[in-house]
Amino acid sequence: MSMPCNLDPYGKKLRLVGGALIEGLGLLMFVMWVMQMGPSWLIWPGAVLWISGTILMVASLMGCCPLRALGVKLPF
Repeated sequence: MSMPCNLDPYGKKLRLVGGALIEGLGLLMFVMWVMQMGPSWLIWPGAVLWISGTILMVASLMGCCPLRALGVKLPF
């Protein structure tokens, strides 16, 4: 079963750029944790940001937003 495309080109680009920024921030937090430049709890928000950014970028490349498919109304 294929998912229908529910994103316009602007939404795809917005999710791709936003996902890359969020994933980059998560990776930065992870690197800071590995190099012991921050507190020990920094790994958890870094992991959440990295996973969230990856999901946003995959949704952008697929052209289908999972939240929109579930009926959630987003402003973008």
